[in-house]
Amino acid sequence: MAKDLGNFRSFWSSASPDKLKGSGVGLLIHRNIEQHIGKIERFNEYLMCAYIFFKKCKLLIIVAYIPPSDETCATMVIGKIQEIVNKNEKTWQIVIMGDFNRIPNKLLDKSSQTTNLKRCSLFTWMEKKSFVDAFRRLNPRVRKYTWSNGHTSTRIDQIWLSENLMSKALKADIIEMGTVTGSDHELPIVEILLDRSNCADSKCRAGQTSSSRMVWKLDKATKENWDNYRMALWNKIKKNLPQWLLKDEQTEESYQVPEQRVCIDQLWDIIEAAIWKAAIETLPKKKIQNKKKSVKKDKESSTKKVAKEFGRLIKSVANNKNAHHMISSWNNKIKSINSSAGTGIPNINLEHVDIWLNSAFLWWKAIEGKLISEEKLHREKEIKKYVQKRCEMIVDEQKKMLRSLLERPFNKVVLDRILIKENDEYELISEPNEVLSKTNKHFKEQFRRRNPQLDLLNEEWRSIY
Repeated sequence: MAKDLGNFRSFWSSASPDKLKGSGVGLLIHRNIEQHIGKIERFNEYLMCAYIFFKKCKLLIIVAYIPPSDETCATMVIGKIQEIVNKNEKTWQIVIMGDFNRIPNKLLDKSSQTTNLKRCSLFTWMEKKSFVDAFRRLNPRVRKYTWSNGHTSTRIDQIWLSENLMSKALKADIIEMGTVTGSDHELPIVEILLDRSNCADSKCRAGQTSSSRMVWKLDKATKENWDNYRMALWNKIKKNLPQWLLKDEQTEESYQVPEQRVCIDQLWDIIEAAIWKAAIETLPKKKIQNKKKSVKKDKESSTKKVAKEFGRLIKSVANNKNAHHMISSWNNKIKSINSSAGTGIPNINLEHVDIWLNSAFLWWKAIEGKLISEEKLHREKEIKKYVQKRCEMIVDEQKKMLRSLLERPFNKVVLDRILIKENDEYELISEPNEVLSKTNKHFKEQFRRRNPQLDLLNEEWRSIY
């Protein structure tokens, strides 16, 4: 199947040599994300992980298969998962997914009570580590299953997300895949909005600058715009919020089962994303490009361009001495070079190519000498310019010159508001003239002449003062 998906790159763990049927876990990654992959680790046929580096976000994806009957192997896989998470949980956002052959909730994750599936110890450990079962969090009361043998259905395939990453999950579902893959497993999916995610923490957004910003023209919005916005917002909320929250009547039973509790922050993130997307689709707006300081690059001189072009021409002729079909293009380039640089380079004749190469090398040396003299003249001109600027600073900007020479930092304090305490009450003053007046009064009182009342001091302290 992976061979037919041209937009995806597949990664697979090693297969078990003891099994006749296919074994091993795999991971499909879109070509657009492939460039962000830092490392793929394969531990055995049951476990692999991918380290993906996005800007301001590091994502660790762990793919696992826990054998249903081999307890020794299952314990080994669980232990390795715990080791990986403990090592990376502080600096990485983590996704743990795969076929666990166990179910987290016996009431909701199997169709009948006939199967005796144990709760995996890994589930308890992940919950203590603040990992969340994405499907159950976003679909608290939905019964859907990922595996069936024709009699019993269970949800043994799951996707668990670290808590910060779960707050950006918009959708979780289980899609029928039997007709596509021929497997007895269905496909669990989770949609995560990474482009607005504070993946590691709030510091992830520090230093991020956008090249453009959105300006809303709400004063130009018509009644039709607002009607379209209201409809688009409601459709997005209905699509992404748990359905049981949209009912008109809620019973206390909806909130009594621990598995059915929903994170309020995550719900508000869904609503926020819906408001933003609906507004972008329907309301009038204008995108404004932020002005950036352009870094001026030194303009390449015409002599330097000629030297590069002539050097490439010499190399081309030396590598293709018998190329009759290229003589015309070579001579055209020579004509262009002679016109630009004022040189007299002769045309190429294949009967005397070696003689032409010797003379061309001398011409190239002459052009290079001219280039060196031009660059030297340009540097001297720049030096004179900055020397003149420094001399002007000696006359007009002595403070700036001294700060530059002494490498003193330039610190400027802007006093635009003050907090005053009068009669045990605080008052914030922000009016410029009043701020200036109160500040002046404060410093006058601080540095006024003191009355030490020396008469109240004994002789010893009076002599000191």
